[in-house]
Amino acid sequence: MDKEKLKKLQQKIDAAQEKLNPTSAAPSNNAESMNKGMQILTEMIGIMLASGVIGYFLDVWLETSPALLLFMLVLGMVTFFYKLLKMTKKIR
Repeated sequence: MDKEKLKKLQQKIDAAQEKLNPTSAAPSNNAESMNKGMQILTEMIGIMLASGVIGYFLDVWLETSPALLLFMLVLGMVTFFYKLLKMTKKIR
């Protein structure tokens, strides 16, 4: 009888510890977070680089000095934050 009570108590303790520290879900969740972070970083660099290059070549072609470069960089930032907002809403 004592062994049975100890076994049940140990199962309750194990269940409570699993609720506090779910070890099986942590590595998967960490990998998903890292994947999302790398995706966000890649999109930020890509969008800013593409908009800067397009703005620069439009400035050279239309001889408008840095006006179109600045406009395209601002447009790229707005686009990036819009995509970031959409990505974070998908996660939730």
